[in-house]
This record gives sequence, structure tokens and C-alpha cells, in this order.
Amino acid sequence: MKQSVKFVHKIYWVFPAVGLFMAAVSYPFLPEKIVTHWDFSGTPDQTIHKIFLFVIPLVLAFCVFVFTWLPAHSKQKNAQQSGRETTVLHVVFFLILLLAETITIAYALGFGRNVKLMFCLAIGTVFVILGNFVPKFQQNRWVGFRNSQTMKNKTVWYRTQRLAGKVMMASGACMLAAGLTPMVWSVVLLAVSVGAIVVIPLIYSLVIAKRHGSDAN
Repeated sequence: MKQSVKFVHKIYWVFPAVGLFMAAVSYPFLPEKIVTHWDFSGTPDQTIHKIFLFVIPLVLAFCVFVFTWLPAHSKQKNAQQSGRETTVLHVVFFLILLLAETITIAYALGFGRNVKLMFCLAIGTVFVILGNFVPKFQQNRWVGFRNSQTMKNKTVWYRTQRLAGKVMMASGACMLAAGLTPMVWSVVLLAVSVGAIVVIPLIYSLVIAKRHGSDAN
């Protein structure tokens, strides 16, 4: 178990390395000012010096340090545990930062000018991936759809996570489709998708809890 955890922690360093590589390779070809923010219509409304691109790999490296070195040297007994749940959470976080860097570079180089499409593809893909892993999460305090019902009852936990995974994958697919629709419909689809991810598992857990009892395991 310890060897597998160490191997996963080594893999983590691939993310800041990729981020640094992308920043270093693209840097000479980028304008002095790059766009880092767009309004709802996709119009750039904020720029910054291109050296900012190197901040993302630094943030990734710092996060890898926090997620690996600190727990390994902590005196707390549970700090060194690294299950599937925390690993998935870490990887998704790393991917989001890398996707943000990729979109910024692509736009600055003149590729991928459709920021809305790139954003929807990125966020939709993340939710589809998460939806595949959520049903496999063990009961824990950090990751998954957690409330008083799911934390008290393992049956409620697992059934809620299974439904939540399906909802996340369906919502992720809607987010992917949102990138191909007009702006107004994109906003509506994104809002409905996020709302479904939050509300449907919550209501389902309450219904299941009434059937199985809040204290039975």
C-alpha cells in the first residue's frame, strides 16, 4: 500500500512538469500581454504579462508538495492515508489548472478563439470523468455527496453516490453540448447542469434515508 501511494505521489509531479513545459515552449511566441479573463459574451476584459503563465506550474508544484510531503511528515496517524477518493480529487484539481493554462496559451497564440466552446469542453469532460469515479467512493469525510443522511447510513451513501455519478455524467454531457449552442442557451444549460448535480442527489438521499432509516448501516 505504501509503495503504491509513493508511486501515485511521484506521478503527481507530472502535472507541474507539463505546465512548466507548456509555458516555456510557448513563451517566445506569445505577445507581451495575454488574456486571462473573458466576459459572458466571450470578449476579453482582462490581460496580464505573459510571465504569469509560469505561476500556474508553481502553484501546481506547491499543491503537490502540500498533498504529498506534508502528510508524509505529519504526526497525525490518518494524515498519511491516501485513498482513491483523495487521489481523484487531487488529479481533477491538477487537470483544471492545466486546462486553464492550455486555454490561455491557445487563445494567446490565435488558436481556439471560441473560449466558450473550450470552457464547456473542459468543464464537461471533468464532470464526465468525475461521474465515473464517484460511485466507487467509500464513505469518507472529504469527497463525495455528503450530508447527515449519507454519513450515517452506508446504504444511503452508496446509492446516493451511484445516482450522483449518473447525474454528473449526464450533466457533463449537457455542458459539452452547451459549447455548441448560442450564449444564452449555454448559460441556461450550464446553470441547469450544475443545479441538477447539487439538487438531485440531495433529494434522493433524503428519500432513501426515510426508507432505510437514518441510523442503520
